[in-house]
Amino acid sequence: MTITSQWYDEAFSVLQQQTFKKCEAYVLRLILKSSYIIHLNAGEVLFRKNDLSDYAYVILRGRVSTQLLQENGSENIPMVFFSKGALLGEISIISDTARSMHAVAQRDTILICIHGTLFKKIYNKYILSNLEQMKLFYSELLDRNRRLLSSTQKLVSHAITVLFSFDADAELNFLAEFIHSMNRTEKKLFIVSQEQLHDKNIYDVLLALEKEHKHILVLLPFSKKDLLDSILDIADRVIVLAKGTVIPFEQSFLRELFSRKNSHTFNIKNIVLVHENSSSVNNATEWVALRKTLRVINYFKEDPTALPRLYRDICGTSIGVVLSGAGYRGLGYVGALKALQDYHIPIDIIGGTSLSAIIGAAFIVCKTPDEFFNKMVPMINKYIRIALSWKEISLSGGALLTGRGLATILKRFDSFMIEALRIPFFCVSCDLSAKREVHHFHGQLHNMLEASSALPGLLPSVLLNDHIFVDGSVVNNTPVDVMRSIVTQEGMVITLDFGTIESLEKGNPAERFTQNMNDKARRIKPDLRKILLTSLLMHGQSKEEMNISLSNIYIRPDLRQYSFLPDRASTLNKLIDIGYKATVEAIKGHPDLQKYISLRDTTADPVNETVV
Repeated sequence: MTITSQWYDEAFSVLQQQTFKKCEAYVLRLILKSSYIIHLNAGEVLFRKNDLSDYAYVILRGRVSTQLLQENGSENIPMVFFSKGALLGEISIISDTARSMHAVAQRDTILICIHGTLFKKIYNKYILSNLEQMKLFYSELLDRNRRLLSSTQKLVSHAITVLFSFDADAELNFLAEFIHSMNRTEKKLFIVSQEQLHDKNIYDVLLALEKEHKHILVLLPFSKKDLLDSILDIADRVIVLAKGTVIPFEQSFLRELFSRKNSHTFNIKNIVLVHENSSSVNNATEWVALRKTLRVINYFKEDPTALPRLYRDICGTSIGVVLSGAGYRGLGYVGALKALQDYHIPIDIIGGTSLSAIIGAAFIVCKTPDEFFNKMVPMINKYIRIALSWKEISLSGGALLTGRGLATILKRFDSFMIEALRIPFFCVSCDLSAKREVHHFHGQLHNMLEASSALPGLLPSVLLNDHIFVDGSVVNNTPVDVMRSIVTQEGMVITLDFGTIESLEKGNPAERFTQNMNDKARRIKPDLRKILLTSLLMHGQSKEEMNISLSNIYIRPDLRQYSFLPDRASTLNKLIDIGYKATVEAIKGHPDLQKYISLRDTTADPVNETVV
């Protein structure tokens, strides 16, 4: 099927002006004569990794990303973004290899589909024989590789963002004033004026603006909802703003908007719920029930950090903090969080694995720093020591320890839903029944933390929805990849990894066993708890190299002298001090964080103020 007159002139222009600038016109006509047009809705797959390389593609309209595959079935990580004029899939055709990456339409996309046999003939006859064309071709290839290598810092993930108000125009106007005030200083966004929204051809207006500006924000009030369908065709991301009291199932407009039959809603992934205060009705769970992939951001008007956090999310410059599974050492993250707070480093989202996820969740649910540092942390310290103590040995056979100490900690989280928290949060667990990694972005916080911290062999596994869950350290001890799929490529990921594998006791095992049998007090040596925990963390660190590469700041102090288990050497005070000092050193050494450090009183010693 050849290209019809509807697309021919536009296709010829794109090939001539962008894709094959040095090729003669008759070569371009030859390409178009044997090619055809395909249309992809946002979210549709162009090709998958390991697919046969049968076609090359040129983008006429829209945007496509190549993606890093997540083997656990979770959302893939966009790595490189391509727009009008870009040539895709040609390398695998030239080299006769399968596809090396996953390619997905980020917005509605029109492409020229060129058969691989034809493309190879064109390449051999007209590109290799034309020095200028060959330079352009390989220059583009080198540029693509550079973009891929620098993707974690420099790519624009959301060129066009739409903030759509669902019957919350007053809240949108207030938010717009704040965005304008921040933007005068930050200059991160080009904000489309209401006058420009009157234009009948909003699609062309936004395309023209995209050529001139890196980030475009469209503030779309509910009163102009008739423009939403047109904007959905081109937007990279749509954020819905609504009041926290809205019950989405009762709104026919929302049911239709989020219907699976609606192919234009792929990029509606964020919901901002506005609440008067923390005691207000929060229907975040109802929104998640509408679509499980929705990420809820709660904006509490009483929280002075909420609006700046929302602004960073809109700009794609959010700061995420990852807490690696580290056993008892994870209490050192208390010092790290204190350092981030003291140096005014924003925390826009927290994610973690195992017992460390409990530390992150506790930081979020506590209403004041004093409640966290001086009340919650001592309680966690006390009951983690109990939970991992030999006094809690279990004879049931399901686990070595009873887990009663952990259950006491988790009771403090009974009344919280993850999607309703003031700061976004996730934790990781392992679904043994389905043999896969699971990321918990919503659900009852108590249950998800219990699943994430159920150290296999040590603490009892957890039954949720007829599936058996154990500690996330089995599959992903340092979930930077999960965080990076949320915090866009221009955002920042601070990774705290205190899970350095410790050296187990050295010596002759047979001699120690003899001593153990003769000495009742030492019969439990070598420590089975330590062997189980060390083995678990070793397995979960299989992604370490990728996690380091996806992090902007990777903090990993040498903690090998301190045990994963509570002992006399691993005191709360020492771990907090190590975490604090390591984080301060990293903060001071990173140029992108310097703007947050102003007003810092360097003479204070906040560690001593919070040591318990």
